[in-house]
Amino acid sequence: MTTPTLLLVSGSPLWNYAVKSILHNHLADVSFLEVKTAIEAAKLMKEKQIDAVVMLPDSLEENWMEVFNRIITIKGIPILIMGKSNDLTFIVRMLQSGVNGYLSYPTEVKELVNAVQRVLKRERFISSDLAEQIVINQIDEKNEHPHLFLSNREYQVMIELAKGKKLKEIADSNFLSDKSISTYRSRILKKLGLENNYQLIRYALQHGLID
Repeated sequence: MTTPTLLLVSGSPLWNYAVKSILHNHLADVSFLEVKTAIEAAKLMKEKQIDAVVMLPDSLEENWMEVFNRIITIKGIPILIMGKSNDLTFIVRMLQSGVNGYLSYPTEVKELVNAVQRVLKRERFISSDLAEQIVINQIDEKNEHPHLFLSNREYQVMIELAKGKKLKEIADSNFLSDKSISTYRSRILKKLGLENNYQLIRYALQHGLID
């Protein structure tokens, strides 16, 4: 049986060492590779056989959704995020983008091992302390946070519009037509109950989606 390879994505050598030490003690047949950023991870996957990715959110660049799309859609590689964030909007968006799991950090050794085993099997995993919060949040805040229910592409276009980018600029960066982006814009405004880009920018600022 081939030894599975985990790619650790983090700028913290200490975190890498801790994760490797724990997993070596509980999953002796796993090997490791390490990079510092998600973009470096995407490049390495073209050269190496990777079975799963474990990363810290601080290794993510601004265009993390695009990077995840390259990793998941093109390579089909499962991803586990270990993070300290309790920002449910961010966590839900990552899970909707195709990430297999989110693990609260710090965590119990048993839960880390379980999460990695599940992800290696391409199963879903989310920390028990977050699962209930996410379900309740999605039920109670549907009207207050409708952006949670946008598709990944709609959300990406929404953020770019909120940052003041022009339709053509967004179309070019996403390899889509101007007409397609215009259609996405119309859908986004309708779903959010907004009328124009000015209201969209204000909405994004109020919900902390852009700086």
